Amino acid sequence: MDIKIKDVDDDMKFTDEYIVIAIDSTGIKVTNRGQWMRDKWHIKNKKGYLKIHIAVNVKTKKILSMQVTDEHVHDSNALPELVDDAIKSDKKITIGKLFADGAYDNNNIFRFLADNGIMPCIKVRRRILKLDGKKEDTSLGIYQCWSRKMIYKNGKTTA
Repeated sequence: MDIKIKDVDDDMKFTDEYIVIAIDSTGIKVTNRGQWMRDKWHIKNKKGYLKIHIAVNVKTKKILSMQVTDEHVHDSNALPELVDDAIKSDKKITIGKLFADGAYDNNNIFRFLADNGIMPCIKVRRRILKLDGKKEDTSLGIYQCWSRKMIYKNGKTTA
């Protein structure tokens, strides 16, 4: 795989005083040894896996913070430490927005981000959309009603 990321020179100054970061995590299996036998005899895998949590500057594609945990640490529990490490890594930067997926949709996360002056851009879970969709006058309710009325055929929308 030949992937190249354009490196940003330190001499290059950005006019933005706020940066935008994205946070996510992924899992890595520790070992494959004996997997065929476990699958054949339906034995539970006790090996586990490692989770890597990463905070990246969206503009420069530079990793600001990284944390390696086991599979028992939820994504939302790792976010505060990632953000704190990103802030401590460079005192000149101020985080303006944070992008994350639905795993970070948690009241504690929203409070933490509000306390640090960071605007959350976190995907809201479908359950919340259904609860809010009962009220027709809210923006989520209006979108939900609009999406129910639309019929998708051959890539085109019709009312």
